Amino acid sequence: MAEPWTDDRLDAALLALADQLDVPNDGGLAIPGPRRPGRTVWLVAAIVVAVVAGVVAVAPAREAVARWLGVRIERDDGASATGSFTDGVTIIDVDTAFGVAGLDRATFEAAPLGLPDAAGTPPEGGLVLSWSDGATTLWVRAGDDDVVVVKRLIGSRQAELVSDLGDYAVLIDGGHVLDTPSRRVASGTVLWWLAGGRQWRLESQLDPATMVTMARALTP
Repeated sequence: MAEPWTDDRLDAALLALADQLDVPNDGGLAIPGPRRPGRTVWLVAAIVVAVVAGVVAVAPAREAVARWLGVRIERDDGASATGSFTDGVTIIDVDTAFGVAGLDRATFEAAPLGLPDAAGTPPEGGLVLSWSDGATTLWVRAGDDDVVVVKRLIGSRQAELVSDLGDYAVLIDGGHVLDTPSRRVASGTVLWWLAGGRQWRLESQLDPATMVTMARALTP
């Protein structure tokens, strides 16, 4: 049985990740405050680094591990891939997809891109929704899914924390490589977040600001 998402568990995961990532302090990032003595020093250290970095940068000599979120971020300048995340997806009816996944149709209708044009199930499980506008796809899966995916950042690519979006959100602006237990594919700009007991992965050629607006409209 998956461990419940308690506040203490979320705090512990965020603080463990802070040792691997440089955390921005642009006034918009909200990290839960320490609940036990001794944690303050970790948050202060993260904020000091943030003033210099301004983005979430993977530490050069170490990988940034976020397995608790089902995602691991690594820097890998030698990574390459072809194809896209929609390859190998089994097509299903959009209305059926909403019912199976328990998603609210009205929420999507009111979102910037409206209802998806297509839906399917990827090899990794979960559900993929697709819009022709901006070649946009949304992968939705359970928050306690055991499938661990690896985002491989190349060159100057960085992962930036996004504030006010779910429990945790990261934007990778530009091409990188996605590894899953099933395959390796090329990825474009991706917004990934945890909210409502689900993991959400939005990939699009639309500008990042539009992607964030879309994500916030869909988040429970």
